[in-house]
Amino acid sequence: MNGTDKQQWLRREGYGGPGSFPEEVMGFVRERSEALAGQEHSLYLSDGRVLHYAFKDGEVLTAKALKGGHGFDAEDVKYKAFESTSGIFFVNHAYPGNERLNTSVILDLNRNQVVVVDCEIPEEGADDYRVRKNQVGGCIGEPVTPGEIISPPFPSDLVGKRFIVNYASIYTYDTVIFSERLLAWHCLKGNPGIADIEEYSANQLAPGVFVLSWSEQAETLSAVMLWNFSTGEINGNMFGYEPEQQKVLDFTLGSEILDPGDFRMD
Repeated sequence: MNGTDKQQWLRREGYGGPGSFPEEVMGFVRERSEALAGQEHSLYLSDGRVLHYAFKDGEVLTAKALKGGHGFDAEDVKYKAFESTSGIFFVNHAYPGNERLNTSVILDLNRNQVVVVDCEIPEEGADDYRVRKNQVGGCIGEPVTPGEIISPPFPSDLVGKRFIVNYASIYTYDTVIFSERLLAWHCLKGNPGIADIEEYSANQLAPGVFVLSWSEQAETLSAVMLWNFSTGEINGNMFGYEPEQQKVLDFTLGSEILDPGDFRMD
C-alpha cells in the first residue's frame, strides 16, 4: 500500500502465478558451463557504464561497477552460466546487498560484444508493480575510441516469426513477434488460455542467436532469454515477486523452439 486503498501488486487471472510453477519445469535447464572459470572481463556499455567481472571458479564471481551503475556490487556471489553456442554465454547472478536486483549478462567472446540486462523489483508501497528492466549492449574490453561502444544490432529478421516455446512438454507457448517493439504469447499447455502482448528489447549476437527481454504487463515478472534458432534451444532466467508470500522469484530455465507445424497436443 502507499497510504491509499490501491493495491500495489497485480496478478494475471487464470492461474496461480509464477510461484506455482512446478519444480520439474524450473529444473529443466541444460548442463551448466564452467568454461568462464578464471576469466576476467571489463564490459564497456553504450550507456557509459564500465563493469568488471571476475569469474573466480565455475560457481562464484565478483562483479563491480568501475563507472556508473546502480550502486550495488556482487562480491563473491554464486552465478549460473550456460554456453548457448561456442563462445556465447548466458550468465545470471543476484546481489547480496539487494535481493530485489538481478542481472543477466550475455558474453559473446567470439566478437567481443556483450548485452547486460538488469531487473529490479519495486519496493513495498511503491506506485508501480512491474519489474524495472534495462537492457543495454556494448563491448568486451576497452575500445580504441569511445565512439566504438555500440550495442549489438536489433535482429531485423526476428520480426514476423511465429514459433512454439516448449518447457519440458509441461508448458507450451505460441509466440509471435509482431514488430520491433511488441511480441505476443498464448499458453497452449500448462495454463491454457492465458495470453498477453509484451513490449520487448532484443539484440543479435550471431546469426540466429538473439537476446530478448521483457517485463510482464500483468504482474511482477521479467524474462531474459537467449534464443538460438540454429540449435532450437533457449536458455534464460525469470525474475519476479510473489506478493502473497512476499517472496522473490528467481529461476533459471531452459526450453526448446518448435515449428508450429511440428507441434502436437498430447
